[in-house]
Amino acid sequence: MKSLVVTTAMSAVLLSTPAFAGDETDITQLMSGVQKALNSIAVNHNNTGIEQSGTNAANLISWDGASFDDLSQSATGATKQLAKNSASTTYGQWNDLTQGAVNLINSIDIGNASGVDVQTVMQNAIGTDQDAINVAQYGQWVDGVAQNALNAANLFTGNDVEDLIEQKFDASQLASNDISGADNNEWARDIESIATNVVNSISADDIEEAVQIAKGNQAASNYVNFGNGDTGFAPSTADLDNVIQTAMSAANMITIDDLDGSSSQTASLSQLSENVAAFTGAVSSPAHNAGRVSGLTQTATNAGNIMTANSLPSTSGVLEVNQVSSAMQTATNALAGQGALNNVTQAATNVANSVGMPAPSL
Repeated sequence: MKSLVVTTAMSAVLLSTPAFAGDETDITQLMSGVQKALNSIAVNHNNTGIEQSGTNAANLISWDGASFDDLSQSATGATKQLAKNSASTTYGQWNDLTQGAVNLINSIDIGNASGVDVQTVMQNAIGTDQDAINVAQYGQWVDGVAQNALNAANLFTGNDVEDLIEQKFDASQLASNDISGADNNEWARDIESIATNVVNSISADDIEEAVQIAKGNQAASNYVNFGNGDTGFAPSTADLDNVIQTAMSAANMITIDDLDGSSSQTASLSQLSENVAAFTGAVSSPAHNAGRVSGLTQTATNAGNIMTANSLPSTSGVLEVNQVSSAMQTATNALAGQGALNNVTQAATNVANSVGMPAPSL
């Protein structure tokens, strides 16, 4: 998932490799501004094959295979990012609609080649706002919608961190996908909505000392409503059919090979991940034919203070792993149907403070 974040942002901002990269190179980046990526479509009839993509990216270092001295990235409270896609049709329907909204603050990727290292890494996002929003409004029905709303702040990917990597987040993230039909809407099918928030992520080989602090709030939500297919051009399947909703908020994640010194993870933020599918149409006669659901998967996940390591050696005789969580985690899934249900899965998960090894390869 993290590689998707970086890849998407890099499509908007490309950084070449200067010739002066080396162990003595320092890079400092400061963001204090507003970024808005907005797409809007408003029509009155049927629509097929529509794509909307909005991306904001601030403070990026992408430098494969070079060592550095100190890397510093900061975003102040004046930093606001809004990526929003809106598609509305008052009468007709959406067929094959794709919406992607991405916000990225503070990302470092220096590759994982052997011998490539950095002395210190500092990433701070304090008081910032990231809003990634996708909205699809329809009159009759939707058939084939893919939505991805993603916020990410303080990401590091590299090989060795010789001294200290410190990531601090005290800000707000909202990732939201909304599919809303009119009062006389009929059916919705073949939908995938993904809402994701990530703060403070480290992926490396060996690190000496890591400090991650996460405050503020994260909210990831997906919503879809549907009506009664029997009122018009009824599909051969249910009124809500083949729908996947995935909401996740994650803070303070470390994935490494070895920890050579100490790590400290503190999470004291609010995390909300929610999925809602709601019948809002009129009830026909017989009533059990209205609002039928077939093939709905809702997954809501919150995670804070997660360390995954192959081993925890202590080369200096001292090894410390500290995890402190006072986070408020709420994961919820809701289905308000009217008719029969078939193949419905709901999974709500909260995880705080976890140290473990990677899952074995299959």
